[in-house]
Amino acid sequence: FTPHWIYCAMATESPSLLQLKEGLLLSFKECSERGLTYSANWAIELASSIETEQLPSIPEIERSPLFQSEYTQFCLGKSLYDLHEFKRAAYVLQNCKSNEAFFLRSYSTFLAGEKMKEDSLVDVIGPDHDGSIKNTELLSLKRDLAKREIDNQLDGYGYYLKPIK
Repeated sequence: FTPHWIYCAMATESPSLLQLKEGLLLSFKECSERGLTYSANWAIELASSIETEQLPSIPEIERSPLFQSEYTQFCLGKSLYDLHEFKRAAYVLQNCKSNEAFFLRSYSTFLAGEKMKEDSLVDVIGPDHDGSIKNTELLSLKRDLAKREIDNQLDGYGYYLKPIK
């Protein structure tokens, strides 16, 4: 899915301020839904700074039938994610197949691994610490991302996760 305002930006004519604001509002909605709080905040701050004469339309995100069938599970996973219960969020979303649920499950898995790594660091930090504690979830996460990419099912948010090391 590519918002209309991005196509406008690629064309020879510049998008209007209204189109930019609507695109940023859509980005805010999508990033918020996926738990990307800093990206969502950045988008809404930019949108708030754009003055337009016309009122922007409230963006609606097109949803696949697959996502609609998983919506209740997705909402439960997002609720657990918001509570920073990342392992539980990933578990709830493990059988979901939509891009939205895949991203949230993958990002929750990554954050759960980071949380476990930090908890382990508390026990071993000292003069002899060699930095050898790693996020144990990275291997399975990379495998899932690679499989989804090979199957041509990785969207832009999935590619956002690929550089995680």
